[in-house]
Amino acid sequence: MRCWPAGTGRSTFARCPGWSRWRARPCTPRREETATARRCLPARNLRLVQLSDVDYVDAYCERVAPGLLGEPFNAISNLAFLIAAIAVWRSTRHLSGSPKVFPVLLALIFVGSTAFHTTASGWGGMLDTGFIAVFLLFYIAYFVRWFAGVRWRLAWLASPVFVAFAALLSFAITGPGMYLAALITLFALAAWLRWQRNADISPYWRPLATAGVIFTASLTFRSIDHTVCGWLPTGTHFLWHLLNACTLYVVSSVGIRRWRQVNE
Repeated sequence: MRCWPAGTGRSTFARCPGWSRWRARPCTPRREETATARRCLPARNLRLVQLSDVDYVDAYCERVAPGLLGEPFNAISNLAFLIAAIAVWRSTRHLSGSPKVFPVLLALIFVGSTAFHTTASGWGGMLDTGFIAVFLLFYIAYFVRWFAGVRWRLAWLASPVFVAFAALLSFAITGPGMYLAALITLFALAAWLRWQRNADISPYWRPLATAGVIFTASLTFRSIDHTVCGWLPTGTHFLWHLLNACTLYVVSSVGIRRWRQVNE
C-alpha cells in the first residue's frame, strides 16, 4: 500500500484505496491497510481532525472505524482511573479540606477519558485533556501549600508558572508538551524534597521519584502507539491509561499523607 499526503484539501485523513477524489468523511479500509497508512502519516495529522469535515476523531491505533466500541482496550482500561478514584476516596472519606478534591478529580479524569475513547469526538477530547490539566494545576498548588508551607493565596501562583512552562515546551518540541512538563516537574519536586533538611518532608521524595519512573513508562507507551501499530493492532495507548492511573494514585496518596502529617 502506498502513502498518500495528509492535510491536502479540507480533510486530514488519507484517501481510501479506490477513491477518485478526497472526501470529507472517514476512511475505513481493512485494519492492515490502516496500520500501513498510519506509519506514513505524522501523528499530529491524525490528532488534528476537523470534526466539521469527518465523522470521528481517529487519533489512536486501535480505532479504525466510528462507534462507541471502536476502541475497546482504550475504553476499558479507563477503569483504572475509577479504581484509583475509589481507593483515594476510601483514604479521604473521614478527612476534610483539600484532600477530598483528589478522588473527585480522578473520577472526572475517568469520565473524560472514557467519553473521548468511546465517542471519538472533539468535546470528548476536550474533557479528556481538560480534566487532566485541572488535576495538574491543582496538584502544583497543593504541593506548594503543604510541602513548602506557602499560603493558598500564593500557592496558586505556581499553577500559571506551570502553564507557561508547558506552553514553552509545546512550542519547542513536537509532542505532548503538557505531559512532558508534568514529568519534568514531578522529578524536580522529588529532587527538591530529596535535598531538604526538613526530616518531615524529605522522605516523600522516594514515592514521588517512583511515580516519575512509572509516568516515564506511561508516557513512552503513549508516544509509541502509532509506531507499533503495524504489528500490534491494539496499540499501546491503553497501557498509558493503566500506568497513568498508578501515577495519579501515588502522587495523590503522597499529598494525602502530607496533609495528615500537618493537620492530625
